[in-house]
Amino acid sequence: MADTDNTQVTGMKTSNCLAYLIVFFVFLLLIALGFAVISFARGGEKLETAKYVFASIVPLVGSWMGAIIAHYFQKDNLAAATQSITNLASKVPGGVPSKGSTPVSEVMIKRADIKSIPDGVSTATPPDPDNYATIPLKALADKLRALNQQRLPLFRPKPDDSIRQVIHVSVIDAYLQQHPAPPSATPPVPTPATLQTFLDDPEVKKQLAGSFDFVAVTGTLSDVQKAMTQQCEDVFVTQNGKPAEPVLGWITSDRLAEALKM
Repeated sequence: MADTDNTQVTGMKTSNCLAYLIVFFVFLLLIALGFAVISFARGGEKLETAKYVFASIVPLVGSWMGAIIAHYFQKDNLAAATQSITNLASKVPGGVPSKGSTPVSEVMIKRADIKSIPDGVSTATPPDPDNYATIPLKALADKLRALNQQRLPLFRPKPDDSIRQVIHVSVIDAYLQQHPAPPSATPPVPTPATLQTFLDDPEVKKQLAGSFDFVAVTGTLSDVQKAMTQQCEDVFVTQNGKPAEPVLGWITSDRLAEALKM
């Protein structure tokens, strides 16, 4: 890297020296030609000849100076103009702002479109999706897979409607493998694991801790990026970014990645 920088600096010095030499000798040549033309003029015509030579050389020198100045300053001017246009475009509605400045409201899944506990899994009569003790865990996992729903957000009952937890189907599957139901012939009759027993498990609580975060509805995708970590894969949008507020929208890690690629 250092060798490359030194080579670039040496090249710049060489080109500058070459430019100075060319300009210097061209000016000497012009001056010499001017004096030669004047010296060969007749005695009474020297003044008129000098005027013509002066009128010819001055515009030529001026245009050359302008070309030299433009050559040495055009790069900086172009960079400054490009930066100015970019800054202006990012501030004008309909311009080309960075993807990170996209409002979360344009990307989030609206609350009305968020799917939670699917129908037909609660064993209560009538079905009560808010009573997690009546929802068999395996039946829930099977239903989610059938619906191709890989994440399950759990909300507190309305009008609260704040988020309680987000569960990935893979976490449920791992729990069921580690806690297989005992044979049905073994007394007493085994009780299948429910969503409530799953959520009450200390290991599950530890695994789910910090798995989601919040941003305000006025936030941008940059705010979502900052909120997401290796542990956090889901960000919920509320009015002021507070956990106790009703959920307005939801942005998953997959949805964020897709939005930033567009």
